[in-house]
Amino acid sequence: MSKMNYSIRLAFRSFRANRLIVVGSVLCLFLGTLCISFLYIYMQNVWNKDDFHQRKKDIYMTVYQATPESEKTGVCASSFLKMNYDDVPGIETSTTICITDPGRLKATFQGITYTPEPLIIDSNFFKVFDFKLLVGDKQTILNNPEGIILTESFARQVYGNTNPIGKTVKLRVYNQDKTSVVVGIVQYPTSKSSISFDFLMQFTPYSTYLGKPGTEFILTKKGFDAKRLNEKFEKLAIEQPYFPNDKVTLVSFDEGYVVANPLDMERPFSVIASRQNDKIGLFLFGTILIVILLITSLNFSNLQFNQILAEKKKVSIHRIIGATTQDVFLQKLSESVLMFLMVDVLSVLAFIAFQPWFNQLAETSMFPTLPEIILTNSVVLLLLVSIGWIRPYFSFFKSIPKAVF
Repeated sequence: MSKMNYSIRLAFRSFRANRLIVVGSVLCLFLGTLCISFLYIYMQNVWNKDDFHQRKKDIYMTVYQATPESEKTGVCASSFLKMNYDDVPGIETSTTICITDPGRLKATFQGITYTPEPLIIDSNFFKVFDFKLLVGDKQTILNNPEGIILTESFARQVYGNTNPIGKTVKLRVYNQDKTSVVVGIVQYPTSKSSISFDFLMQFTPYSTYLGKPGTEFILTKKGFDAKRLNEKFEKLAIEQPYFPNDKVTLVSFDEGYVVANPLDMERPFSVIASRQNDKIGLFLFGTILIVILLITSLNFSNLQFNQILAEKKKVSIHRIIGATTQDVFLQKLSESVLMFLMVDVLSVLAFIAFQPWFNQLAETSMFPTLPEIILTNSVVLLLLVSIGWIRPYFSFFKSIPKAVF
């Protein structure tokens, strides 16, 4: 029998002999790994929000404030201030989009009425944002102002496996009706996007019934000076005959999702963002993560230390009857590896099972891939075991009689 097989057999014997300690260690690592993994993936999801937009750092949105005390709201500066971006160096293009009040729009697909979440856009939308078209050509898909583009998830919900392209849709707001046609499918904006929607539709006279004003997003390039444009906004606002105190400024899209103060979460980014977070909340999540990590490591360390004390006599006997230091160490390593694998599998399965519950509790839509879940849980567990074994490691070698070395 090889040393490895023999060590594994001894490890299982040790587990049976120290059931309470082993069960306590497994539960401790399992709960700690699961909680930390959820918190870490959630925080990572927040900080990496909108990263799939390749030029995220080059995008700005324009916001409006009537007085220094009033709230900021999104605004279309080119219309409100009669702004001509062609005169501003460093601006590549701009797009205007807006969201609607929940439930205002009714959409009838194949005789069934839904209350989807539309996003109203203009023809430059795909030049600024990198939402992936699954069916359709970005260069031409917005040539038809009467067409709508469904997300893959909403299309599947409505049409199942049937191809929705060319299907007619009846839209209704109050007493205003409109018939549109499905012209494309866009990838569903997952939790990695601060903007969510069920389908895209273009600005038309009909869309004015949907509510909220548009917000303008500017795509910039090298040479753009945000301060200079803000000064131009200020000058144009002063020239307004009716609202001389109005203020229009830029807000970086890169910084818009995670706000400094939770009191600011309602404005200005919520004009377009369906999901937001604040730095104070993230700091609290980070603090909780560190506390759980330390408590879990300490509890695991104490449990392993007690197990070493309980097995001190047995280890000494093994050394006296001929076991080498390598043999004793290999046995403890086998125990740790078996426990690691056991907890790793349990934590991954539990993460998958409890993910919908966590999404509901945290009011998020976090959908990490299976490799991401496995990697996160494994790294967290390895960190917990490594920290927790620092004290027991030295106690383990001290527990072996010096004469046997």
